Amino acid sequence: MEKLKCPEIRFQQFKEAWSETTLGNLSQIRRGASPRPIEDPKWFDNDGVFGWLRIADVTQQNGRIFDIEQKLSVEGQKKTLILEEPHLILSIAATVGKPVINYVPTGIHDGFIVFLNLDADREFIFQWLERFRPNWFKLGQPGSQLNLNSELVKNQSIFLSPLMEEQTQIGNFFKNLDQSIALQEKKLTQTQNLKKAMLERMFPKAGSTQPEIRLKGFSGDWALQPLENIFGKIRNAFVGTATPYYVKSGRFYLESNNVKDGKINRKSEIFINDYFYYKQQDKWLKTNDIVMVQSGHVGHAAVITEELNNLAAHALIIFTDFKVDADPHFINYQIQTDKTKNEIEKITTGNTIKHILSSDMKKFSLLFPCVKEQIQIGRFFKQLDETLALQQQQLQTLKNLKQAFLEKMFV
Repeated sequence: MEKLKCPEIRFQQFKEAWSETTLGNLSQIRRGASPRPIEDPKWFDNDGVFGWLRIADVTQQNGRIFDIEQKLSVEGQKKTLILEEPHLILSIAATVGKPVINYVPTGIHDGFIVFLNLDADREFIFQWLERFRPNWFKLGQPGSQLNLNSELVKNQSIFLSPLMEEQTQIGNFFKNLDQSIALQEKKLTQTQNLKKAMLERMFPKAGSTQPEIRLKGFSGDWALQPLENIFGKIRNAFVGTATPYYVKSGRFYLESNNVKDGKINRKSEIFINDYFYYKQQDKWLKTNDIVMVQSGHVGHAAVITEELNNLAAHALIIFTDFKVDADPHFINYQIQTDKTKNEIEKITTGNTIKHILSSDMKKFSLLFPCVKEQIQIGRFFKQLDETLALQQQQLQTLKNLKQAFLEKMFV
């Protein structure tokens, strides 16, 4: 007996039940082919017409292929599967289960399968494959690498609308959502690139005492100062075994994993009991202190915000008790420049795991303009970071929205 179902959310004009079939019934599914040995340069030609689709292209363009850098030679084209028109493609190696559509002439290697003569809306099936992707991994044996092959894909069941018009509307709905996501990703990337560029141009380069770009109203050289002239104390947070004091809920314990790219994140959280927390009272962090990772991803730093005042920390270098009037955010952003990162790298020790000493950071020097200029530079980059955070939040909202609709608009 034929199975019939309906999606939870659908366009109002459609009422017909969706029926079950298999991907193999909807299309001729064919695996790509690769010339051998693949390293032989005769298979490739920079002036070739057909691109040689690789996993890197899929990852960089999120499955929608508008450009392929590596081109096939005439000889290479004879040894692979050539697609002159857009087709639905599925990765069966590396990024397993990732759906792809080529919008340029493409050669398909044996790490992909192609849906030929597809009897369904291409965009609808593309989005269904996006939704289904995590399920491919359930078909592999525990502890083994998933081997996705043509037969497995052919036999996979799928529910779809009997009306091509409904399939097309659903496909277009998600395609438009994907375009909104891509646009938001582009905005985020542009802002990230702007921040990176301004970090290098608003702080002096190596060998210089003035930045390339200066805020209006400021001039003159910046003064080189060791950090022990700026901070009254540069010392370690607690160093040792803290695991006996870990609890499921209690006092948030700041660790190196929480300090990355100039910010404090709470993607992972460790909590400690009150006894251990109060035992470290002399090392509690204060608002506007700076913390720096001393082992692993050394040199990453962040400013302690007001809501984190009196926080306990583990295996971090603490910069506290300002001796002079200085802006902590300015210092934190200068630490993020390539120049400062390179200088910190020179004083790290260790091969497998890098380390940095608080005693070395006392002698470590940064360049300082007047405090008024420091504050304005710090404020400029804080505003950029706020824009980045908002853009990241907007992007995640769009991705969450898409995922919610994928669950409710398909069966």
